[in-house]
Amino acid sequence: MAEEINLSICIACYNHELYIKQCLDSVVQYENNRQVEIVIINDCSTDDSHNQITQRIEINQSIKVIYHSNIENRWPGYTYNQAYKYSSGQYISFMDSDDYFTGSSLQHKIQLLEQDDQSMMVYGNGSFLMDRKILKSSLHTSIEKLLFKHNPWLLYQAITEKIPLLSLSASVIRRELLDKIGWFDESRFSLNDRVLNIKMMQYLMKYKLWFLYNETKVFAYRIHNNNISKNPQNQYECFDYIIHTYCPSQNYLSLMREITFVTAIRYKVLGNTQGAYKYYRYLLTYTWWYIQKVICYVILHIPSSIIEKLYLSFRKLKHHVKWTIF
Repeated sequence: MAEEINLSICIACYNHELYIKQCLDSVVQYENNRQVEIVIINDCSTDDSHNQITQRIEINQSIKVIYHSNIENRWPGYTYNQAYKYSSGQYISFMDSDDYFTGSSLQHKIQLLEQDDQSMMVYGNGSFLMDRKILKSSLHTSIEKLLFKHNPWLLYQAITEKIPLLSLSASVIRRELLDKIGWFDESRFSLNDRVLNIKMMQYLMKYKLWFLYNETKVFAYRIHNNNISKNPQNQYECFDYIIHTYCPSQNYLSLMREITFVTAIRYKVLGNTQGAYKYYRYLLTYTWWYIQKVICYVILHIPSSIIEKLYLSFRKLKHHVKWTIF
């Protein structure tokens, strides 16, 4: 008799023929379990992603895999929702097909949730991957102190005001939470993690529930030319849509000023100078605070290598004096 599935790892794939093999192999390597299933939805990829997926399914038969393709290209939100509909686990984890696991943690996160019925999800953590090199800093460095507080109100404020990235990869979410909030937004934009995070925090605040956080870095978040971090215009339009749709009660100009400022600096730290300059121009349309403009302008003209050294020095200083900007 087959064991009941308790964890579904949902993967959306679009034109990731270069990365999907590593993604799927990493799931088998680190999360292979009779109670685990992989649900893959191919969003009408025009490259060799389909063949890569079917080959890995044939080779890795030690784990249950459900594979379907969309009839037409529908973007990540719809694709992840399709994966969720085909899943059967009471716990759900999402993974982008260009990322991959570097360690095992999902079963441990399930154990944490089973020990605390007031917590609805456990956030995971990872590392940036650029040019095949994993960076030292963790993906959630800027918000780690908030994540440890497990307070949905504090995290909601950060998501809607300052923080450009809070990944759901390697996180574990109760199925009942996703059913309550209505899953991913299916509009044609790319910041799906951000919207789902906002919806989850709004629900947790309303019903006085909590989230947990595991700081161990267990996946690689790939930065490449097709990644949202390389498309500032698309990201800018997404921010505008999210604020109008999901944060209507908040000050629009204030939120866009904070988001454009922080995102410009983040692009610079990641070495995307073109993206940083675009966001600096966006900032000029949203703020009259000249100090903020000057800070941004100066940082944009400092070499990326120096920015990274200053950033690491700041991290060490913050660790010693236990100070945070939030």
